[in-house]
Formats: sequence, C-alpha cells, structure tokens
Amino acid sequence: MKKWTHFSVTAETRRLWRVTFDSPPINLVSPEMLVELPRLVDQMEAASELRVAVFESANCDYFLNHYDTSRVAETPKELGAGGHPLLIDASTRLSRLPVVSVAKVRGRVRGSAVS
Repeated sequence: MKKWTHFSVTAETRRLWRVTFDSPPINLVSPEMLVELPRLVDQMEAASELRVAVFESANCDYFLNHYDTSRVAETPKELGAGGHPLLIDASTRLSRLPVVSVAKVRGRVRGSAVS
C-alpha cells in the first residue's frame, strides 16, 4: 500500500487493513493529513473486499493530538466529495462504509479523531 505523509496503510489481508498514524513527535494533525484522509477513504471505498480497518498510532503516548496550529495558514480550503470540509467529509464517508472501523487507542486523543 501507499506510504502517506503522516500515516501508513498495511493490507494485512484483502479484508483487513491497518492504518498507522505517525506524525512525530506527538501526532499532530497536519494539513497533509487533511488532504490525504479523503484519498484513503477513496481507496477504502474501492476495496470491495475490505471489511475491517484498524486505526492505530506509531506513538504509544498519543493516538492523535490536536491540529498543528503553527501551520493554520496552510489549512486546505477545498471541500471534499460530499461538499464538506475535508476532515468532516472523510469522517462522514468513513462512517457510511460497509467497513468496521476500529480505533486502537493507546495514550491520549486530543481535539481530532477520524475513526
């Protein structure tokens, strides 16, 4: 599977994917992540055999942290396929997939969670 900027996707099988957030040092949500998450959902929609996606973190102290406010000027302005801001659009589309989304949370979740 493709290596993204701040997460990776491993197809354990055609039915099970593991999505690992990795944005050192504390898993801040980045502008790149906002752009890439809808693309991930596109791939999930196209994977007709996918049944389970496990979302986890490479950092045992932070699942996902807040948005990286030092980069707020870079926040994408475009809307997703459903006409909503990218994070809301990706989250809504993910919730409607015939795929079980599992959040394997260790540590903290602060401000932004997508699964």
